[in-house]
Amino acid sequence: MKKIVALVTVGAFVLSLGILLRAYAYPRLAVVPKDLDSKVVAQSLPDAPATYFSIADLAEKQESLRNISSARVDAKASEEVSDELGKDVLVVRSYACTDLATVDCQTAPLPLSGAVSTFAIDKRSGEPVAWDGASIETGGETEDGVDFKGLTIKFPFDAQKKTYQFWNADLRTTVPVAYVGEEKLHGLKVYRYKQTIEPTTVSRLDLPGDLVGSTESTVTTDRVTSGSTEYYVEPETGVIMSAVSSPDSYASLDGNKVLTITKGTFKSPESTIIDTVDEYKGLSKALFAVRVLAPIVGTVVGALCLLAAAVLWARRRRGTDDTQEVRPAPAGRREAAHV
Repeated sequence: MKKIVALVTVGAFVLSLGILLRAYAYPRLAVVPKDLDSKVVAQSLPDAPATYFSIADLAEKQESLRNISSARVDAKASEEVSDELGKDVLVVRSYACTDLATVDCQTAPLPLSGAVSTFAIDKRSGEPVAWDGASIETGGETEDGVDFKGLTIKFPFDAQKKTYQFWNADLRTTVPVAYVGEEKLHGLKVYRYKQTIEPTTVSRLDLPGDLVGSTESTVTTDRVTSGSTEYYVEPETGVIMSAVSSPDSYASLDGNKVLTITKGTFKSPESTIIDTVDEYKGLSKALFAVRVLAPIVGTVVGALCLLAAAVLWARRRRGTDDTQEVRPAPAGRREAAHV
């Protein structure tokens, strides 16, 4: 009897534990950390220098460029905005910049380009929430009340093999990013997503006439952006392990490209990729264990224990029935049977 009770107890415990880990522990592990301080670096290929317009030289130049995108959570602002909105959110300040590979554009006073984005996100989904304080600052000007949407700093936890909407600051809207395959990145499984931006006019740009072959002193052109980006994403955490982008930003006059602003192919350095993989490999395994393995193991082991207990109980009952004493019929009845 003790064995049966032990099996029932263990089975119920393991079964309940698997369910509780998935329902209770996973939602608390799969959150954007309050101390988030991430950085994604991409540099033009060594054998293919990027083309950019140098304001200092008023000419197109070819050199090695580097993009840096950082994202940090403002803890104090997060508490204030959470109270304001009545929900648990994180306020993120993101800075994306581009400059020569020999320059740290994050600290340079005048990088080739740079934009500071401030927005609030849901700490579980990572997607922006409506907030009046959201803004984008670039070129010394700040645009308030920006309506951030879609994915911003990461993909969702438990990323799926489907198309997502990813925020683009230049366009002030989202652009589809489609799943295109699965592969290994330094031993870690990653999903590959691709985003393509067709040539789109995003602003106007005044240029000296002689730069664009005009006799006028100043010519107003269209600033056009286009290009593609491939994201290599660890699916459990949704963290971008690596990215390869091919931007093509240029000035257009009467529908014709007259000046390159930035063009090249940028890729994350291998050393940075390895560091990122090493940093998130452990969390990826933990999330998978809690989300998938714990419920499966709990269900299987728990069910086997309960089944074993049921079998032992049935055998015990059958054994008891077989050993019960068969009482003889009374003497009078036996004699009557022979008549």
